[in-house]
Amino acid sequence: MPFYIINDNITNATTDIIVNSANHQPFIGEGVDLEIYTKAGPHLIEERKKIGDIPFGETRYTKAYGISKIKYIFHTVSPVYHETNEFFNIL
Repeated sequence: MPFYIINDNITNATTDIIVNSANHQPFIGEGVDLEIYTKAGPHLIEERKKIGDIPFGETRYTKAYGISKIKYIFHTVSPVYHETNEFFNIL
């Protein structure tokens, strides 16, 4: 399977699914998260609120709503890294 790097807004992708590095609680963050929620419209945050908290390392999915070329959004909570003098800590 070929691998492609595309320099574009993720909401312009032509694919069935995109992955959003989500907050564990249902609120709209910054950057890519904000772009996804803005383009999808208000139904996305309403569905995300129904899901509730997503535990670290787990994934939930929603419809993509107003993002016309995408069917679903996978919301996954990734680790938060904090640099120390010795190593990286995962919280």
